[in-house]
Amino acid sequence: MPDPTAHLALDRLTKRYRDGQPAAVDDIALDVERGSFVSFLGPSGSGKTTTLMMIAGFEAATRGRILLDGRDIAAVPPYRRNFGMVFQNYALFPHMTVAQNVAYPLEVRGIGRDQTARRVAEALDIVGLGGFAVRRPRELSGGQQQRVALARALVFEPTLVLMDEPLGALDKNLREQMQIEIKAIQRRLGITLIYVTHDQGEAMSMSDRIAVFNRGRIEQVASPLDLYARPATRFVGEFVGESNMIEAVVAGGRIDSPWGPLRPARPATADGRVLAMIRPEAIELGAGDEPHNRADIVVDNLVHYGDRVVLLGRCGTAPVKLTAWARDAEGIAPGHTAAVRWRGEDIHLIE
Repeated sequence: MPDPTAHLALDRLTKRYRDGQPAAVDDIALDVERGSFVSFLGPSGSGKTTTLMMIAGFEAATRGRILLDGRDIAAVPPYRRNFGMVFQNYALFPHMTVAQNVAYPLEVRGIGRDQTARRVAEALDIVGLGGFAVRRPRELSGGQQQRVALARALVFEPTLVLMDEPLGALDKNLREQMQIEIKAIQRRLGITLIYVTHDQGEAMSMSDRIAVFNRGRIEQVASPLDLYARPATRFVGEFVGESNMIEAVVAGGRIDSPWGPLRPARPATADGRVLAMIRPEAIELGAGDEPHNRADIVVDNLVHYGDRVVLLGRCGTAPVKLTAWARDAEGIAPGHTAAVRWRGEDIHLIE
């Protein structure tokens, strides 16, 4: 059941375009706290944008409820939901000035001229474009156009702000700058923001919580730290960050794997097959003193990234990936055998 205190709650929300075909969104549930930044993360076609469009009212749900402060708004038209929307393509009116673009939501709501002018000036100041009011969109950079779109989404004091991959068209440096600015604005204003992205780094750096989508379902909802350290499924562990996934067998408390015996800090709950995840940065070069949580690997390749190096190898036929300081990997070359170790705290079991 949805949390009755949630600002926004999705209750068994489903979208099916044709009978007999898999649902685009399949029976998902999610609670969003007021003032939080929640990202929908997943590959293309996973259902995240369709879910956002149903929240916005641009897509009708096949089944389920969309609760805003406990009230079902699934049948409420988009223009009555009071949600701000920011698209990837900015959707600015090219014949209008920056100020006119930002003022448009206020004008259609019948807000007076003086109050509109004040709100537009405040919104442009918030996004750092106070001196750009009379310019046209074609005179702005991509990042400035995105700021105008954000100001337009904020100017009418929306209940919720929805953003659909808004930074996808920007270059890497500008995208990272805009991530910082959007998060800072969200925190300063205390708005509830739902953000769709397929970029895991973007979601990890900005979000309070992340909902990971896969094939129309939500596989896990968690904070960025919990999602990275304790993924609930193989898909989440492999989609969020780099990982070593090791097929292992638990018997009588012992865990045997192609890497050798594993001893996690938290033991398995039952005998049987289990998936052990170890992040590449958790593996260290060197033999260690314990008979468990160590292996000898044959190095197949090294990829240098300045002060860091990625080692790709194998333990028997099982692949191994680790990252190390370049100085610690000096003298290691393809074909060499290297001893590696890891801590029990860095083994996460997916049962």
